[in-house]
Amino acid sequence: MTPYETDIAAWAEQNAELIRARRWQEVDAEHVLEEIEALGNDRRSARDSHVVRVMEHLLQLRCISREQTLRYNAETWRGSVALHRSEALRLLRRSASLRPELNAQLLADLYADARGIFVDCQFEHAQMAPEQCPFTSSARL
Repeated sequence: MTPYETDIAAWAEQNAELIRARRWQEVDAEHVLEEIEALGNDRRSARDSHVVRVMEHLLQLRCISREQTLRYNAETWRGSVALHRSEALRLLRRSASLRPELNAQLLADLYADARGIFVDCQFEHAQMAPEQCPFTSSARL
């Protein structure tokens, strides 16, 4: 087994040192490239997850009408919206190339995910969630 397969953290440190020392022939280039690509995909996935969670909780705040249920959960949902919005914005600041990908089609797909989660929760006394995203760009992020 290779160091990449047995201890990826040690492998990463070793390859970082080799790159800093410009010892290119010793770098595990194949796996370094895999990890760089995976990092981008992980960031995209994290971005999408945060945006879905923001829209899911915005839907709950918008569509749950029973006063007791709303009062009980509203603070939690608002806190979640704030947390996930902050995390999504932090990701976008750290990886600016992810922002242009957050286009209308991707946002529509993410809204569909959030709406699906909302519908699956089967909240009693909830309005039907709109088919199209009712939230402005500034509300989502």
